[in-house]
Amino acid sequence: MRYEKYKDSGIEWIGEIPEHWDVKRLAYVISDKLQYGANEVAIEENIEHPRYIRITDFGADGKLKKDTFKSLPPEKASDFILNDGDVLFARSGATVGKTFQFKDYNGKACFAGYLIKASPNPRQIISDFLYLFTKSGLYENWKNSIFNQATIQNIGADKYAFLSLPKPSIIEQTAIANYLDRKTAEIDELIADKKRLLELYEEEKTAIINQAVTCGIDEKGQLRQKPQCLPASGWKDSGIEWLGEIPEHWEVKRIRHVAQIFGRIGYRGYKTTDLVPKGEGAITISPSNMKSYHMEFENCTYLSWKKYEESPEIMIHNDDILFVKTGSTYGKVSFVKNLPEKATINPQIIVLKQISCNNKFLWYVLKSTNIIYQVERTVVGGTIPTISQAKINNYEFPIPSNEEQAVIVSFIDNERNRVDKAINKAKKLIDLLTEYRTALISEVVTGKVKVI
Repeated sequence: MRYEKYKDSGIEWIGEIPEHWDVKRLAYVISDKLQYGANEVAIEENIEHPRYIRITDFGADGKLKKDTFKSLPPEKASDFILNDGDVLFARSGATVGKTFQFKDYNGKACFAGYLIKASPNPRQIISDFLYLFTKSGLYENWKNSIFNQATIQNIGADKYAFLSLPKPSIIEQTAIANYLDRKTAEIDELIADKKRLLELYEEEKTAIINQAVTCGIDEKGQLRQKPQCLPASGWKDSGIEWLGEIPEHWEVKRIRHVAQIFGRIGYRGYKTTDLVPKGEGAITISPSNMKSYHMEFENCTYLSWKKYEESPEIMIHNDDILFVKTGSTYGKVSFVKNLPEKATINPQIIVLKQISCNNKFLWYVLKSTNIIYQVERTVVGGTIPTISQAKINNYEFPIPSNEEQAVIVSFIDNERNRVDKAINKAKKLIDLLTEYRTALISEVVTGKVKVI
């Protein structure tokens, strides 16, 4: 349903609005001036003091996280106290332009310096309407127009103050907010269902790999099932306490039996002065280039040719296997494919070369829970976790013949492709639902759709 009459809003990216609506700048619909947050470094954790809200305290759903609580002493927080319904705008950094609504919080809270507070004037605009407007495509258009005017993505209070938005009556705003709350909640639940489905698909891939590399494939081309009652014909004790039985004709080997491990030798390390622009050196692979089932080379660091040539044993080639031994992502493993140019590794990573078994089979083995269990048993260090190459060399795993390895790899690849198709379908549905959500908000907050 549409309104009877419309008029030009006078703002290109808003377009037409109902004839009886107004357009106001943000500065004219808030109770006070836009306010920057506190610039405090020393933060103490004290639940009796006001919570100190930072950008990182908001989850993807826009709600406050419970596990990131920090606080400020009352004397430092007093000038930055938030009231129910305040809308916070991020002013710089990776989250620039994002908005958060402070609502239904049990206790006092203040806000940090990378946020700007807007307190809606209840006679002009309700908090829910303002917040919903910032989730519309119109607001995205406004942000893009601001970014096009500057090389640095930064939106200060001076720019936010000039943000134009449609302003229906308070009664209509309330009706619009109530309508969109219901509709967006329905859409959000559908999106959440699809995201839970994605998690199940990822778990399915992991389960397929685990079973395939420890039990193999039967004569019917299906995953072999471990016997329910032991002992059973065709199975034997692996000798690995946490693994149990394996097919009788399989062996148990250690990583050092099937591959050579190479890492960056300490005295051949590099400094920041050895890093060069793209085209003047080799890619230095870091854990951030390593994804679950592929590698990404869009954002790379490059090392001078001199330092690259200094360590030929860690020059990376397709079909090599990379393993993170140091840092927060220890245990992550990747199979090198589609390497775009010459590459080496940074000190956090080791590379497995001279592999005598099926390279991809070994990669799948390293992704299995059997190896993950051994990773967790051998990692040391608190601030910077690390695993020694000697420990990695001694990781144990069951292995069949080369022919059976090839069958297992083919089976896992096919099953991964099947699951990945379902994942891509679910992701497309999430994208469509997200686009529909944004479009619906845009239509309603500009009066293209009448809900009252």
